[in-house]
Amino acid sequence: MGLLSFVIIGKNEEKNIARCLGAIKKSVDQRGLPVSDYEIVYVDSDSTDNSLLLLSSSFPEVRVVSLKGKCNAALGRNAGGAKAIGEILIFLDADIELIGFNDLMDAFQHPGREGILTGELTNVENGELVHRPSGPALHGATFVIHKKTWNRLGGMKTKYTTGEDYDLGLRAIEAGYTLTRIKKVVALHYTIPYLDDKRLWKDVNNKKAFYFRS
Repeated sequence: MGLLSFVIIGKNEEKNIARCLGAIKKSVDQRGLPVSDYEIVYVDSDSTDNSLLLLSSSFPEVRVVSLKGKCNAALGRNAGGAKAIGEILIFLDADIELIGFNDLMDAFQHPGREGILTGELTNVENGELVHRPSGPALHGATFVIHKKTWNRLGGMKTKYTTGEDYDLGLRAIEAGYTLTRIKKVVALHYTIPYLDDKRLWKDVNNKKAFYFRS
């Protein structure tokens, strides 16, 4: 296995960063990986809290990429993927706590697998699995991909403010790659449930979702 790059994206994630990074440290230690075998890249999307101060003071080993102006998840992941030097990219959102690193890596290294791998996520607020359609739908908040595959696919389409993970998965399949979602919970997601009314209306107001009037 070549060098691993953990690529984390976040905006105003001061309350979540330490948990996310702590889970990564615990994961690599459990797998017996020395620090020379991995790197951590954090992409900050113009935060106004103390995210960057916390990173510089408590996690100096993390490589920070700072974006300014209007940002979205696709822009953040593309910026992180461009800076990462690892052969394998592990994308995480900053509000993720990785708990199934060994399951992800064991499955990703399965002979003949060339593509994208994700797993199930549990939302901490309601204890339910994060909703995704049946089949190999991609969880953008936690997935693994070879950097050469990421580059061949051109990363994510930055024109999408939502659904950029679905688009990447579809393009990967169309290009002949595998898209696998293992049936194990690999991460905990500390966010408002996607089908929560407050979140849905916020997405409507931000033009990330639409509703039909009768």
